[in-house]
Amino acid sequence: MAARIPAELGRDLAGGRCVLFLGAGFSIGATRRGWDDLLADLRAALGAEVSDGEWDGLDPLSRAQLFVDRRGREALEDLLREVLAIGPGWPGDRERDLLSLPVEAIITTNYDDLVERTLSDLGIPFRVLVDEADVLLPPPVPEMRLVVKMHGDLRTSDTIVLTRDDYREYATRRPAMARLVSSLFLTRRPLFHGFGMTDANFRGLYDQIVSLLPPGSQPARAYAFARRADPQFTASWRARGVSVVDCEDWEEMDRCIRRLSRRVRGKRRARTDLTRLAETLGAPDVVEDLVDVHDRLAAAALAAVEEWEGVPPGTRGGQRERAAARTRLSAAIRALLHLDRAGLPSASSPELRARIGEALLDLRADGEAREALEAAWAASSGRLRARSRRALAVAYHRLGDPRSAWRLWAVESEIEGEGEAGREVALGDASRALDAARAVAESMLRWGRTRAARAFVLEALARFGPAVRTFEGEVWPEGPAARRTVGWGCVRVAQAHVLLARCCGGPQGDEARAAHGEAAERLLHRASVLLPAGERRVALGELAALGSGADGGRPRPEDLERLAAEGRVPS
Repeated sequence: MAARIPAELGRDLAGGRCVLFLGAGFSIGATRRGWDDLLADLRAALGAEVSDGEWDGLDPLSRAQLFVDRRGREALEDLLREVLAIGPGWPGDRERDLLSLPVEAIITTNYDDLVERTLSDLGIPFRVLVDEADVLLPPPVPEMRLVVKMHGDLRTSDTIVLTRDDYREYATRRPAMARLVSSLFLTRRPLFHGFGMTDANFRGLYDQIVSLLPPGSQPARAYAFARRADPQFTASWRARGVSVVDCEDWEEMDRCIRRLSRRVRGKRRARTDLTRLAETLGAPDVVEDLVDVHDRLAAAALAAVEEWEGVPPGTRGGQRERAAARTRLSAAIRALLHLDRAGLPSASSPELRARIGEALLDLRADGEAREALEAAWAASSGRLRARSRRALAVAYHRLGDPRSAWRLWAVESEIEGEGEAGREVALGDASRALDAARAVAESMLRWGRTRAARAFVLEALARFGPAVRTFEGEVWPEGPAARRTVGWGCVRVAQAHVLLARCCGGPQGDEARAAHGEAAERLLHRASVLLPAGERRVALGELAALGSGADGGRPRPEDLERLAAEGRVPS
C-alpha cells in the first residue's frame, strides 16, 4: 500500500508556508554515518580510556560530552571532519528531488556540506547561517534559499553542537539562532526528513526546539517522512501536531517526494491557469492592469538607471545630485522587488536589476544595492550572473559580511572573460576575495579562534594560488590598470602573511613569524612601486606598522633599484 501524503502538506508547500528540517538520514548515503555510527566512532577513538560499562551507562549526549572532557573539542572536530567527509559523486537524485521542493528555508542539524552542494547543483541561490554573526545580518531577497545550520558546520570551528553542555547552553550561547529557529517553528510548517521517529535524539531535538518557543506558544503544524514508523509512535506524534508520512523503505520515500513535487508544481501552475480563465470570462483588464503597473515601474526604473549611467564618472561627485539619484534608484528597486514578491508578471529583466544594483553600489547605497544584486544573481546565468555575483560580493563586504562575500568569491564557479581582460578580472577577483578572507580570519582571532583563523587564511591562499604567485612577482604586469590590480593583490597577500604571523604563538613560532614578516615586507615594497601615487599610502602604512617605514610617502630608492635589478620594474 502506497504511503499517504496529507493534502495539507501539498497546499502548505505550494503556498510557501513550509521549511525543510533535515537530519542525519539526509546525508547518510554520502557519509555512511548515522547517529549510532557517530557514537561508535567516538567510542573507538577513546579506546581503553573508557570502560564498556562506563560508556554503556551514558545517554548519547553524555557520551559526546565524555569524549570532549577527555580529548578536547579540537579532537572532536578533527574526528568529525574525518568520518563525515563527502567524496565526489554527490548529490544524487534523492537529494536533488528533496531540495527542489519550494521551501523558504532549510534547517539542518548536519555538519557536512551536502545541502550546499545540492543547492549549487540545482542552481538555487542560497545563504548559509552558522553562527550568531550570520543570523544578525539583513535577510536575503526571497529568491535566495536560507540554510540554517543550527548545530554548526565542519568548516567553522567552535560551532559544533553535540554534547550535553552544548544542548543545555544553546539558548544562552546562541540567542539569535534560537530566536530564528523558534520563529520559523511558529510561523512556518516544518517538514522533517532524515530523522528516526523512535530515535531519542530526534525526540530530544524536537523538545529542545519547543523549549526555545515563547511561554504559552505552540509550534505550527508539522510533517515528517519516516520509514516503517511504529503505529504507537505515529499516534503519539500526531497528538503533538506532527503528521507522519510512513514509507516502507527509502525507495518508497523517494517516490513520495517525487509525487509530492509534481503535485506542488501543479498547484503553482494554477495561478497561470486562473489568469487565462479570467481572460476567457471577459475580465482581461485585471491581468492587463497588473502587467501595466509592473511594466511602467520597470520603464521608470530603466530611465533612472540610464540617467545615472549617462553622467560622466568624473562629474558624479555633487552631493545633491548623488542624493537625488540614490533616492530615485532606491525607490525603483524597492518597487520592483515588492511586485516580484507579489508574483506579478513583468517584462523587466535581471539585467535591469543588476544595473540598478551597480549604480547603487557606486552611490554607496550598499543595503539597497545588496537587495538589487541578490535579485539579479538569483535570476540570471552566464556572464550576467558572474557580473552580479562580483558586485554582490563587494556589497556584502562593505556591509560587514565578509563571510558571505568570501563564499561568493571562493565557492561560485562563474564564466569569466577571455584573454588579458579576463585574466585581469580574475586577478581583481582574487584580490578582493583575499581581503574578504582576511576580514573573516580577523573576526575569528577576535573570538580567540587562532587555529581556525590560520587554517582559513592558508586555505584562501591555496584557493587562489595562481593569482598569489602573480602578485608575488612571477610576471610583471603590463599597463597602469594591470599594475594597479597586481599592486592591490600584493597588499592583500602581505596582509594575509601579517595575520599568519600573529597566529604563530610561543617561542617555537619565532622562525615562522619572521618568515611571514619578511614575505609581507617584500610584497608591500613591491606594492609601493606598483600602485598609483594616490594609493601608495596603504602599502606604506602597512610597511610603517612592520617597522619598515617610507620617506615622504614614496618607495625607497633602494627598493626601486633592487626590483629593477630583478627585472620586475620597467626601465
